Amino acid sequence: MTTSIDGQPVHAVHARATQPDATPLLLLHGWPSTPADFLPVLPALVERFHVVAPSLPGFGFTGPTTEVGWDLDRHARTLLDLMTRAGYERFVVQGGDWGALIGPHIARLAPERVSLVHLNALATPADWSAGDPTAGLSEEDAAQVSALGALWEERSGYATIMGTRPQTLGYALADSPVGLLAWQLEWFVDYDPTTTRQIPVDPIAVLTDVTTTWLTGTAASSGRIYRECHGAFEQHAPSGVPTAVACFTGDHAVRGIAERSHRIVRWRRYDTGGHFASLQAPDVLVADLVAAVTEEGV
Repeated sequence: MTTSIDGQPVHAVHARATQPDATPLLLLHGWPSTPADFLPVLPALVERFHVVAPSLPGFGFTGPTTEVGWDLDRHARTLLDLMTRAGYERFVVQGGDWGALIGPHIARLAPERVSLVHLNALATPADWSAGDPTAGLSEEDAAQVSALGALWEERSGYATIMGTRPQTLGYALADSPVGLLAWQLEWFVDYDPTTTRQIPVDPIAVLTDVTTTWLTGTAASSGRIYRECHGAFEQHAPSGVPTAVACFTGDHAVRGIAERSHRIVRWRRYDTGGHFASLQAPDVLVADLVAAVTEEGV
């Protein structure tokens, strides 16, 4: 389906279940992904859900954003409007990476419309500016916060550039398909020795995402999400909506930190998959989502 919301074209995959009374599901990707990442899980999902999987504003077939102001609130309100136009008043949200940040914010803005939030690849950065973020955490969680800080120190260069000078970088990425592939490929491959057990991403899936970004001219606009939605990494008040988290190999979410911004009702760790769970462990991701929905009686 395609529509225009707040002056922005919005494209989404809309796959209906065979049962008319199936639960609606809003499926959200992250960077540098597109809804093509959900192709491995779509056949199983439509057995239970009416699925809406949009290209986020600035990504893929939704096209480049042409003005500033695409912060967390604007993304969430746009996606709420999209679900209304698709005919769904109440729904489940599933998201990974940026989807795991935007999804909970949708629940904060409209908790009466979201029955469950299900997340993978959840970021739980610790804010040291407001004091010791490990205060009150278990010994295990406190150690994980310290380890995560060291890991982020090593890996955060890409996010710092896109969070401060995304347009400058965008000119280079829009000029060279090889450069675009190199910039995005690093996140699709396992370059961290502590996460060597991640399941490799199918090269065809990588090329599908990168080619979509190249052909739609969205290299710069997709990267701008790091600047426009910078506040997404701050601690937020919980929405009160039940939230389930699936942690796959390479995920470093800290439950004690997550509980400060989410009402956690389910937390599972899996020794498989990776950051792109729908591509690396599709069966496990679907099973965890279905289990969470069943447990909450959605």
